[in-house]
Amino acid sequence: MKKGLRWIVVGSGAVIVVLVVGWGVWNAVSGARLRAALDDIGASGLPTRIEDILPSPVPDEQNAALLLNRAFLLMAGGKTESGAQLPALAELGSYWKKDPREQLSAADAGAIKGRLDAPDIREILELLHGAADRPKCDFGLDYSKGAELPLPHLAKMQSAARLLALDAWSRASGGDAEGAMRSMRCGLRMGGFSFGDGLLISWLVGAACDTATLNWAGASLGRFDPGAVPPDALEALSREWVARRAEARSAFVRTTDTERLAFGAWAFEGVLAGRLRLPRIFAPLENAISSSGPGILRASAIDSYAWMGRPLLKEDYLAYLGLMLRYREMAAKPCDVAAADEFDRLLREVPKTAFLTRMTVPAYGTCVRRAGEYEVLLGVAQVGLALEISRARSGAYPERLSDVRGIGDAARDPFSGGELLCRREGDGCRVWSVGPDGKDDGGVRRVGGAKTYDIVWEVRRKP
Repeated sequence: MKKGLRWIVVGSGAVIVVLVVGWGVWNAVSGARLRAALDDIGASGLPTRIEDILPSPVPDEQNAALLLNRAFLLMAGGKTESGAQLPALAELGSYWKKDPREQLSAADAGAIKGRLDAPDIREILELLHGAADRPKCDFGLDYSKGAELPLPHLAKMQSAARLLALDAWSRASGGDAEGAMRSMRCGLRMGGFSFGDGLLISWLVGAACDTATLNWAGASLGRFDPGAVPPDALEALSREWVARRAEARSAFVRTTDTERLAFGAWAFEGVLAGRLRLPRIFAPLENAISSSGPGILRASAIDSYAWMGRPLLKEDYLAYLGLMLRYREMAAKPCDVAAADEFDRLLREVPKTAFLTRMTVPAYGTCVRRAGEYEVLLGVAQVGLALEISRARSGAYPERLSDVRGIGDAARDPFSGGELLCRREGDGCRVWSVGPDGKDDGGVRRVGGAKTYDIVWEVRRKP
């Protein structure tokens, strides 16, 4: 009996030794592969540290964020609580939800102007215009906070773009061409400032700001009689749109680097270096860790995995890096309907053991669809504005898009492979892309959750 027990003890000890040695070898091999992958990223010229993606310091006199923060505080009624809003802005929000071409009446125009002329709203608008005149915007984000990075300015950026769009429409309704055009250009600057963060969520907010600005810009131009806006003013606005279209793709690509570092360095490297506990990562993601008994036990189990499962975490980090690098490569390609499906396929192929990657990698498949539609909208709007410029200079719209100077490849519809479509409508004009479904719906823009729609920009003038 004693002899049998001794063999059991010896056998168990041998198994433990084999497991420990195997774990050590696995950990070392995974670590070597991870270091090699990080070295390859550095050798390719891509950023490898959070410090590499930080913006250069911006002098106060050039930094739009300082004026924007003052405007945002006024927009919150001087309060710092989340969700605080100046009552006058809430009232203007009821008009924002309406279609400016069909649902806003002359009475609405008067009411909107009255609210925009209120001293507190005028002060906010003056700060926004002052910010738009500055060349750079740095909110001083601390990227080392990773997924815990607070971004309170993003919701305010959207509110600012909406306020400026309403101001442009109101001024156009009153015949103030110079003021309307200035507010349109200022609204476009809000979207560009969001791009400067380098984060995916900021990029999406910037695209949403621009989408709203473009839609209301078309509606605002429709408030003027043909030729009422000087061609030079239209061309100044066109240059802003052309510049935004040129930077949109590179800004989208930059988000893959920032996301890779801001999350990868914070989460994976933080856990592996002992600076960060895994429960701290999961808590904001799924709100699963609590101060209750089960929550504490779960947190302890996760912490144990962080130590025992180090080789798996390294393999997980490898999968994350590989996926983000592939995303970067694909994000740099021009708008392609099939690319979004490829993003989704890559995520499905991530090993099941790479659970942290699967839980936290951005949904770039959805985002690349949004990026494609946004880029096409910028091109559609660029062509539409070129038609307005041609109309302002010659007194009539050109017969064909090919007759319009300076639009270049903006006239191409990547969703159809052909040319964008356009149609005169009275004294106005509608330009559209067939959209991601490749079906021409006659220039019908997306409403609600519609599955089939076109990407449209129009100037509609009432007879």
